[in-house]
Amino acid sequence: MLYSSPEWERHSNFLVFELLDFLVARRKTKSVIGSQGYYSVRELIDHVNRMGFAPSDAHGALEYLLVRGLVTADHLGKTHLDQDDFLRAHASGFVHARFLLENINYVAGIAPSLYVNDRDLAKNIGRLSVVSGGFTDIQFRRKKEIVFILSQYLKVEYDRHCAESPLFSNLANSSRFALRMIETSLQGRSVGVGSGVQGGLL
Repeated sequence: MLYSSPEWERHSNFLVFELLDFLVARRKTKSVIGSQGYYSVRELIDHVNRMGFAPSDAHGALEYLLVRGLVTADHLGKTHLDQDDFLRAHASGFVHARFLLENINYVAGIAPSLYVNDRDLAKNIGRLSVVSGGFTDIQFRRKKEIVFILSQYLKVEYDRHCAESPLFSNLANSSRFALRMIETSLQGRSVGVGSGVQGGLL
């Protein structure tokens, strides 16, 4: 959910989630091709481009979601996308976008594999994620520390996005939702599905 590629023009741990959550939120909307929830690659890229994301990065993020099985294309079996292809959220995409970032085990588990824009943070997460000999997992307090420092980093990144792209703060409901879910994982309680979209976190 927080994936970012080192090959992208503009680093962001929010782009993948913005694209997926856009589709999840509109999964019941009738599309121009008839079936519910389908949006063209072109329209999806245009949406996040207004937020300041590079079109090539958005295209790569959509192909990442497709290969991971979080979205499905109108032509099944595709792994590379054209501008006129249509995508909709898969059921697994719904689960990932609405529930998993509220799970502290999930967030702590994906943190070591994330490409982040802070070398010291990456080293710190790597150190905290090392499993001691004779154990199969790290201590829960370490998980909380990992998720806490990651959430602080993501808030700084959110502010950077807002400063670099004026429309980001107006349109980035999904990014705020992601931040709220991660904070919820630290508090050990759940929020209603989609409730984070209704109010701003920052």
